[in-house]
Order: sequence, then C-alpha cells, then structure tokens
Amino acid sequence: MFGGRKKGPVYRDQPKVWVPAWFKKSMVAASALMLLATVGGIGYTYYSDQNSTTKPIATAAAAPEIQEPTITRAAPTPNTPVGVSIEAIDSMVVVNTQASVSVRTTRGAACMIKVLYNKVPAHDSGLVPKTADDFGNVTWTWLVGADTPPGMWPVTITCALNGKSGVVQGNLDVTASGGLQSTTAGN
Repeated sequence: MFGGRKKGPVYRDQPKVWVPAWFKKSMVAASALMLLATVGGIGYTYYSDQNSTTKPIATAAAAPEIQEPTITRAAPTPNTPVGVSIEAIDSMVVVNTQASVSVRTTRGAACMIKVLYNKVPAHDSGLVPKTADDFGNVTWTWLVGADTPPGMWPVTITCALNGKSGVVQGNLDVTASGGLQSTTAGN
C-alpha cells in the first residue's frame, strides 16, 4: 500500500485537482486564527467571570414594589385656546326622566351649562358649574321635570380657562311620553 504507488485521487480515473500553495497556506492560517480566537474568547470569559465584582441576586422578598405608571395629560399653557365639543347627548328624553350631556374640553377648564325650555332656563341640582377632569371630560345629568313642554330645546355649554373660552350648543328633544311623536318647539 505504501510501496511505489503515486499519491493521487481516491477513485480511479478521477483527475487530480491542483490547489495553489498560497490558498493552502491561507486556509491553514485562517484555521489557526479561528482556533486562537475561540481559545482566547473562552479564556477571556473565564478570566472575567473570576474577577468580576457582581452583586448577589436579590430574593423575591427583598425586591422593591413596582408601581404602575399614572396616565395624565400635560397641563395646558396659558395661551392654549379652549375648545368644547359634545361627546354624548340624549337624543330623545321623556318628561319626568333624566337627561345627560357629556363634553370634552381643555383640562381644568371651568364649565357651565344652560338649558332653555321655551326660552325659560331650567333649574335642577344637576345643572351646576363643573371643572373638566385631567382628560378634559365633563358630564351633567338632570331631571327633565313633568311640567317641561315637549319640543326641541337648546343646551349650551361654555368652558373657560386663562381668560379664554369656548361654547358649544346641542339640542335636547323632549317628548310627552315614551312613544315617538313629532312635536315642534313653542307649541
């Protein structure tokens, strides 16, 4: 086997592939560098773990309590315009039941509501001035009295902050009973 045979391909009649010497040397050098880098990385990791000054891991009992973040809106600047929009209003209300309206405005704005039935202001304990919450929301709920005439009546909301104000108006449709009936204001 080792006697006078030529070095050559493993299989008979297969041509011998010539590889340049510089390529063989480059591959050997690259393999040596990879081996050196791997051994160096392992050694560095081992050495750095031996000399590190790590703090002991805290137990679950000693862990501080995590507080949930509070969500608030930024305070309005003094020159912020005050806008008001109706978010919800009862479209049809039967006399002697409750009506409600919700608006959105600038945070901290002072808001007042005015409801007119046949040009006469409504008086109810729910129709008091209110201040907008941190998100600018304000809601009023009041009783539409039994003596309220049926019709379409204006609901006006005014909100003010830092000398600026905004106004919005909606309509409240008051009916005499639970059935759908067509009425006009002023009859």
